[in-house]
Amino acid sequence: MGLFSKKKKNEKPEKPKPKFADTLTRVDANLLYDFEDKYYDKLTDMTEKFEYICEDIPEIFEVDKRLKICEKAAAAFHKFRDFCVSKGYGGELYYQRWLNEESFGSDGHYDVQKLEWEINQLLNHREDSEKRLNNERLIYEYGSIEEGLDAENS
Repeated sequence: MGLFSKKKKNEKPEKPKPKFADTLTRVDANLLYDFEDKYYDKLTDMTEKFEYICEDIPEIFEVDKRLKICEKAAAAFHKFRDFCVSKGYGGELYYQRWLNEESFGSDGHYDVQKLEWEINQLLNHREDSEKRLNNERLIYEYGSIEEGLDAENS
């Protein structure tokens, strides 16, 4: 529904999606928070490493370099996931909360599904990836593909 669209007559208003932690039982919430307290420093280091690696991805426009950094980010993510899951149910809950509330926000976190898609594209569709990355570079450097092409062809 667009910003200025009219509601249909019998349409119910959308309910906001509850935060992951709000959907947990008290016991599950305690397990999650106990896990977080126990491993806070390690979890912070692992997630910051993943996010730090991902920061550079949008500014890398060569297929091989981008693939290398995406694979490095994926390895950091999988290490984080495996650590959480290996520590039991509290760790699984923490990992699920991180996925639901932190890694998919619009606040600069890199979407893990997007990362996996990117790796697949870079590995299996090299020519298309080269064209796409060149277009991304033109937009990054010149503001638009057209302005970039004009600047580089003049």
